[in-house]
Amino acid sequence: MAPESLADSLQRLAAVAKNKYKCKVHVSLLTPRKDEMSRNVLQTNNLLTTVIQQKAPGVKVVAHPGLSTKHLRDDRHLNRYRIDNDIMAGTQFFAADLHRSVYGVDPSDSILKASKRWNRAGGTEYRHR
Repeated sequence: MAPESLADSLQRLAAVAKNKYKCKVHVSLLTPRKDEMSRNVLQTNNLLTTVIQQKAPGVKVVAHPGLSTKHLRDDRHLNRYRIDNDIMAGTQFFAADLHRSVYGVDPSDSILKASKRWNRAGGTEYRHR
């Protein structure tokens, strides 16, 4: 889809969900990519933020400022394991941003502690895949 169409569709879906179910709605911005769609991701995220603020008041937009293309395992999917000296893997950053938006608290410390426990128990949390 074109960025304009995608942003408008997501905004309408969020507004319908909020009104129909009388619930809190959180819309995640798109994560970074390293392929030909990366330009569309930036345009869509900018449009989505503006459109939701204007047309769907009360719907929360969840940004992912800690994510970059270094958190990808390929050109478009988030990695599940830490690489080099990163604080968290891509999926952990994504989950922490959603948790922070929904619950209003930062779960980063809990995520890091769980990762360390997993590593001590013989898990592969810190290995690059």
